Amino acid sequence: MAIGLTKAFLNFETKQEIGQEGQNSQVFIAHDKQLDAELVIKKICKDELPNADIYFEEDRQLYDSTHPNVVQVKYACEDDGYVYIAMPYYPKGS
Repeated sequence: MAIGLTKAFLNFETKQEIGQEGQNSQVFIAHDKQLDAELVIKKICKDELPNADIYFEEDRQLYDSTHPNVVQVKYACEDDGYVYIAMPYYPKGS
């Protein structure tokens, strides 16, 4: 039984931008204040996506993955302008 839609706010502090320029997103090491955890946050501009729902379908598949060579998605969310994908942060690489 559905009990209604709830919207929540993402609460993280970006620490350092990582990754390379020219991609379709920005990637940050961030501190998630609710989880008290260091994560990698991928920030994708919705203007760069043909359809955010299609992007979330890929995220659902990665969320369910337990393959050791695939970085697991911890959570995904969006605001008016961006899609955010949270993944584990591996200080010594993945």
